[in-house]
Amino acid sequence: MKDELSFRGILINFAITMNARMAEIRRKFAEFDQDGSGSVSAAEAHQILEKELAFSSAQSAELVARYDQNGDGQLSFEEFVIFYSKVKARRV
Repeated sequence: MKDELSFRGILINFAITMNARMAEIRRKFAEFDQDGSGSVSAAEAHQILEKELAFSSAQSAELVARYDQNGDGQLSFEEFVIFYSKVKARRV
């Protein structure tokens, strides 16, 4: 019985952590998506990456291109989730 409670506690903690992480990513997406278009352009990404990580425009464009899976030159929210995970890891 105790193992069930421990496992349940782990699952609850995991769900809480994932909800908090997605909320953080949504906030960052809104910060990057400065024009409110629902996607992040290389120029929008560069403004944040330059300020926070001292990226050049070429570095920003390369990073956006790497995670732009559909090749439209923008990051959708789904693409941004992966992109932001990599950016956040560079900050740590």
